[in-house]
Amino acid sequence: MENHKSFFYRLASGFVIGIGTVIPGVSGGVLAIILGLYQPMVETAAHPLKNWRKNAAFLLPIGIGVGGSVLILSNVLNYLFNHYPIPLLYLFVGLVLGSLPAVIQVGNEEGFRLSYMVSLGVGFLIMYWIGRLPQGKVTMLADGWLSSLWYGILLALGTVVPGLSSSFLLMTFGAYQKLLAAVAHVDLVTLLPVMVSFVPGVWLCSKGISWLFKHVYGWTYYGIIGILLASLMVVFPGLPRTLAEGLISVPLLIGGMWSSICLSKYLAS
Repeated sequence: MENHKSFFYRLASGFVIGIGTVIPGVSGGVLAIILGLYQPMVETAAHPLKNWRKNAAFLLPIGIGVGGSVLILSNVLNYLFNHYPIPLLYLFVGLVLGSLPAVIQVGNEEGFRLSYMVSLGVGFLIMYWIGRLPQGKVTMLADGWLSSLWYGILLALGTVVPGLSSSFLLMTFGAYQKLLAAVAHVDLVTLLPVMVSFVPGVWLCSKGISWLFKHVYGWTYYGIIGILLASLMVVFPGLPRTLAEGLISVPLLIGGMWSSICLSKYLAS
């Protein structure tokens, strides 16, 4: 029996994919590719009602693994954010920086066109503009059920698109710590709308991304690169406040870059 058909393999794989869901800069989609589950997951999400019993049996252990991983890591990261926010942000920025060369390489798989830079610029400007807006200026960023629905869609987008970190997107929108605390404290009032929009969000994103990759592959990936670059600028916390904080933050930045580069090389091998 192939690995992706093994219940316990999918359970363990779900736990690993959950790491990419929680840690900004790590793509759950990339981890799913490494584990050999990305293609069947996207196909299942795009056609959930086709052989729905088989699809449900396939996704159930992955979902359990992701849920367990998110619950455990959210408590750890929530503590670290409350006590060591700047060093942790340096780690996340390093993870994204280290992943950029691999994302660019994937974007150039069908060749490079100068016109792709237009897509990069549009993605950059949109994300930078949104990230710099005061939260009260945009309905999506305000507190309430509407924002939670939007966050579920962001999670779905980061789950489906390889190289795009849903947690880093949430961080850009100023919602990451809020949702992290909600998961750590099992705040269902905040989490239920997120879960409600996540499921149809995965379906819509799977359909949309499949179409975009098929028809405008390079432009799509360079738009993602623009989003990542703008997110880096929005999330960057500035220089460390003390020498001790700098001695912790800079090695974490370098370590994050090194980890992402090693992961990218493993994926390419």
